[in-house]
Amino acid sequence: MKAPSRAEIANHLDLSRNGAQDLIAKGVLPKAGTLDEYRVTYLRHLRGRASGHSNELMDERQRLAKEQADRIAMENAETRVEIARWVDVESFLLPLFSGAVQRLRAVPAKAAPEAHGAATIATGEAIYRRHQDEALAELAALLSGGTPELRRRVAGAGAERRRRARQRAAPAEPEDRERVVRGAKAGSGRDEPRAGGMA
Repeated sequence: MKAPSRAEIANHLDLSRNGAQDLIAKGVLPKAGTLDEYRVTYLRHLRGRASGHSNELMDERQRLAKEQADRIAMENAETRVEIARWVDVESFLLPLFSGAVQRLRAVPAKAAPEAHGAATIATGEAIYRRHQDEALAELAALLSGGTPELRRRVAGAGAERRRRARQRAAPAEPEDRERVVRGAKAGSGRDEPRAGGMA
């Protein structure tokens, strides 16, 4: 039996030629088959779309469900302090390293008076190294506790920063609004008309 033409398929399914061609190109209809196979495949496609189970809709639902599951997993991991947001890490480490750089840059000025009176170059170097070691020890103390402790501190600082941002963005309390509205009504200056006659 001869394979049906695109025009015959389109006519059999009550579609335009381009519509039938698009469905074949998208894989909804097979590239080859009998008119009965095209009809059955097309009817199944229509039933799937009518019940909300078309391939595109199912794919979109699966993608959305995966995104939601990923978001919840990330929030849970953040709550358990297994991960930290990069913005939180950055906002925690930048001031820390900035302070360390300032402390290290201050070493010469801090050590100079002591080193000035040193009897030998080696003694002067030892004084500078002691001051450098103190500065580095301060940085190490800030970073102590290892990765879990740092994650906890970064997450805590980030959570606090977000809490303050939410407070700044919070609208006025409802009772404040009521006072404003009552005050506006009281100060409107209009006399209410009395019942039964003129004011």
